[in-house]
Amino acid sequence: EQDLENSKGVVAPPSSDMKPKWAKGGKPTQLHFANRRTSYTDEELADCIAGNFNRYIPDFGVDDARFHDFVQSMLPKVHLVDRVLHVSDQGGKFGLGEIIAQGDIDEDHWAFKVHFINDPVFPGSLMLEAVNQIEFFFLMHSGIILKAKKGRVFPLTKRLAKSSFRGQVKPVKSTITYKISVKEVNELPERFELIFDVDIIWQDISVVRVEGLSVGVE
Repeated sequence: EQDLENSKGVVAPPSSDMKPKWAKGGKPTQLHFANRRTSYTDEELADCIAGNFNRYIPDFGVDDARFHDFVQSMLPKVHLVDRVLHVSDQGGKFGLGEIIAQGDIDEDHWAFKVHFINDPVFPGSLMLEAVNQIEFFFLMHSGIILKAKKGRVFPLTKRLAKSSFRGQVKPVKSTITYKISVKEVNELPERFELIFDVDIIWQDISVVRVEGLSVGVE
C-alpha cells in the first residue's frame, strides 16, 4: 500500500525502443484520415453517443450497425470517456497517429462503492474498458471500420499485450487522461491489424501502461 502511495508511476522505456514493427505478410501502412477533425468536445462526443455520429463523419448512416455497436459500448453505466482532446493520423510515440481522450470521475462514481469496500480505488478493468471505447472511436473516426467488409472488431489472440499498474486512482473529483499511440498498422488481404501503446495518467502520474494492445478489423 505504501509503495503504491509513493509510486511515481510507470517508468517510460528509452526512446530507442519506440520503433514500429510490421507483421509478417502485412503491408506497412501510414494512416490517412479523410476526416480532418482533430478533437471532440464534451457536447460533441455526447452528440455522437446520442446517435448523431453522421454529423461528424458523413459516411456513417444513421442506421449503420457499426454505429450501433459503438453506442452500446457507451451506455451510461460504462460511459467512461467524456471528450477527445486530440486525434490524428500523425504524431504519437511512433509517428503513426494517436488519440488522447479524458474521462471525469468524482467520489460518487458507482465503481468506488464496490471496489473496494473501505478501500475505494478506481478499477483497472474499467480504465482498460475506457481504452477499448477510445479504440473503437478511433476506428470509426479514422474510417478504418468503414473499409472492413464485416465491420467486426476483435482482439488479436496471437498478439500478447504487456500491462503495468503502478498507481491507484482515488475517489476525488478529477480527470483520467488516456494517451494512445498507434504502434503498428498492417493491411492484410482479409483484415486490418493495429497495435497500440497506451498510457493512462491521473494527477500527472502514469498509473497504467499497456504495450502492444492489439485490435483486428475485418
